[in-house]
Amino acid sequence: MAHDAGSEEEIEGGAEGVIVGGTTGEGHLMSWDEHIMLIGHTVNCFGTKVKVVGNTGSNSTREAIHATEQGFAVGMHAALHINPYYGKTSTEGLISHFEAVLPMGPTIIYNVPSRTGQDIPPAVIEAVS
Repeated sequence: MAHDAGSEEEIEGGAEGVIVGGTTGEGHLMSWDEHIMLIGHTVNCFGTKVKVVGNTGSNSTREAIHATEQGFAVGMHAALHINPYYGKTSTEGLISHFEAVLPMGPTIIYNVPSRTGQDIPPAVIEAVS
């Protein structure tokens, strides 16, 4: 995303934000250093024109906390957090996971059962809202 024409075209077309390192692209194949570098680069290039949402979610609460701290430190406007995948986390575990990252800044909770194997029940969203 070295200031590519596609991104500029999307912004000129009215895009209000961009998600960096999402699971639909190659986000799941990047290291955390690469994620944070790309988030920072995107903020540097486009952060005054659109909101930059960094995918800093993880199945590890500890890693999600660390990545989210770093993402906000490099200027992202909001974090994207998927529920912990593979673990079949309890409702209480899901609530604890999200409560660990929500105080850091604006967050989008990303419910994608087809990728995580687990749906986030409404009770979790109600508890953390």
